[in-house]
Amino acid sequence: TAVGQAWVEGEMPIAEEHVGSNTLLRSMERLLMMMPVPFDAPVCGLVTVPNDIHTMGLAMSELVLAEHSWRSHWMGSHCSVDDMVTVMERPEVAMLALSASQYSGSPADLHNLLVRLAPVARATDTHLVLGGTGAWPNATPNAHRTRSFRDFGLMLRERVNAQHRYRAV
Repeated sequence: TAVGQAWVEGEMPIAEEHVGSNTLLRSMERLLMMMPVPFDAPVCGLVTVPNDIHTMGLAMSELVLAEHSWRSHWMGSHCSVDDMVTVMERPEVAMLALSASQYSGSPADLHNLLVRLAPVARATDTHLVLGGTGAWPNATPNAHRTRSFRDFGLMLRERVNAQHRYRAV
């Protein structure tokens, strides 16, 4: 966030912002390789909303997922809504995490995206998670709105604990 803000305010040239971002991404990739996740772990699709190219939040989410023994299915940016639906229909995908930066679509665009994805999520029992600083609708009854990576981790922990309680009954 600080690097992006420095670039916006003209305190950092774009070349330095790219070097810093790429260094951080490579570091996160190395950390991820050191975090073994079981092959049969639940899967979370990671994707930015249409027309949003900022994937740093997805990379950070990948670390949080691995910390909680979840596998990630990297979809990244430039993914169509139809592709998101296809991934949610895969039986191993239990969650779809959508990232919207402050530069993503309008509140109406994000609302329309949820209108399209929520029925599929219900039909496939895929949990929708909304992250980032985008203009998500205030009311998201069919999705979990996370406002931090800590919040995302707590949500994952609660979901895993709930699944274990369900299996024990």
